[in-house]
Amino acid sequence: MAENNDGYVKPDFEKYAFADVAARLANNQEDASYVGGAMELLGKNLDFGADGKEYFKYVTEKAIEDAINIEYAKFNDKISKAKVSDIYSWRKSGASGATDEQKKLIGAEFAKFSNENYGKFMEKIGAIKLKASGKLPQSIVSKEDVEKAKKEYQKYVGFEEAYALLEKYHYESLRTKAIEASKPAAYGNLEQKLLQLNPAKPKEGSN
Repeated sequence: MAENNDGYVKPDFEKYAFADVAARLANNQEDASYVGGAMELLGKNLDFGADGKEYFKYVTEKAIEDAINIEYAKFNDKISKAKVSDIYSWRKSGASGATDEQKKLIGAEFAKFSNENYGKFMEKIGAIKLKASGKLPQSIVSKEDVEKAKKEYQKYVGFEEAYALLEKYHYESLRTKAIEASKPAAYGNLEQKLLQLNPAKPKEGSN
């Protein structure tokens, strides 16, 4: 963990990032076969063996699910304690798909809130957004409060859009790494399925 002059210690959330990737892949039927690759990369980041394979190769499906949940919870806990500037630096490093113009706009939005605590800041935006939606009972939030919240929320619309775009590009780069790490297993599974669908025919004359 890196410590700044103000005593702030940057949480080491990056090394748990592939738990987030694994959780997303597991919830997508088309991507589920790549979970193993994400877990190998997570294991490598957490020093579970030379490349992570030895830690996750022989465990059960339930154990892998539990591991995802445990490490994913750690990821969320650590990232919530980071500064917005930390999130920007991390996600920017993997967002190679963004155009120069997009990067400029994203950087400008993040710069406005760079010193905010990420977790508290996102909770704040969520609370304002909920209030502005008008879905809360008027006994809790008056019409006047809803209108005020709508105006206040406009301050953060640009940031939300910038974050969504940056996160999209960054996640895609992490997903690609998980796919690459999964290739031997993924292709092996595919081969087994093809053999089941098209079993090899015995050669003529064989018993």
